[in-house]
Amino acid sequence: MKNKIVIGVLSGVVVISLVFVILLNIGSPPPIDDSIEIEPSESSGVTINIPKDNAKDKEDETEPEPVFIIRPRFRYIHSKNNDIVGWLRIDGTRIDYPVMQNKDDHLYYDRINFDGVRDEIGLPYLDGRCTIAPKNQVQIIFGHNIRRRGLIFNDLTKYEDKEFWEEHQFITYDTLYEDAVYQIFAAMKYDARYVRKADFQFHRYTHFSTTRSYDNTEHNFAVYKETIKERSLYDTGIDFVIDDELLILATCEYSTSNSRFVLFAKRIK
Repeated sequence: MKNKIVIGVLSGVVVISLVFVILLNIGSPPPIDDSIEIEPSESSGVTINIPKDNAKDKEDETEPEPVFIIRPRFRYIHSKNNDIVGWLRIDGTRIDYPVMQNKDDHLYYDRINFDGVRDEIGLPYLDGRCTIAPKNQVQIIFGHNIRRRGLIFNDLTKYEDKEFWEEHQFITYDTLYEDAVYQIFAAMKYDARYVRKADFQFHRYTHFSTTRSYDNTEHNFAVYKETIKERSLYDTGIDFVIDDELLILATCEYSTSNSRFVLFAKRIK
């Protein structure tokens, strides 16, 4: 009889324990799965700290590199000579030429024609520091002044006359990748004998833009601008600022033994 009582008590304890465990589990939340990502919600009222590594990844994201594709009208001529970088034209003059640039020798087209044959006339060529893909801010193009035949950059010297400038203010300079029009704002005679001295050097700078950081950029531009205004053959009334895209055309000029004639223009479209 005593054994039956003990067994009955133990059985009751076991049943009560099982009921207690079941009740506890029913009221408990499910286990947390760390593999599930929770998106923060403004309406939730809960602040979720995003790991610093994720924030850093977003900061490190950069714009994709631009892709430069040669435009259809340049493809044929580029297949004949891949040193061509563009075409230069000034209405009302004989200036209507390809612009060249040899990566290994920036003076190559000083005495070489489009077919790679030696020629005293040469072709207009882009300064070796300049680029078109992407295009740097100050494009500088050189060309001979062939007086006896009026070729290459001979007609630049017509800009000694302000009346000629008034009728021919615009330069078309199309590269392999884009078209552009520039307006001439200054014409200058420049004596190259002083190029090694502390005199003004029209070809010294290929950029001024404040979007890039260089030492004394604003000061250098201010001196550059003031010197051009002082030495220009006449006042065009056209201003230019530090972020303008500029085009410089330079050729020989024979009023002294080693002088140059230089046009300065800014991009307007």
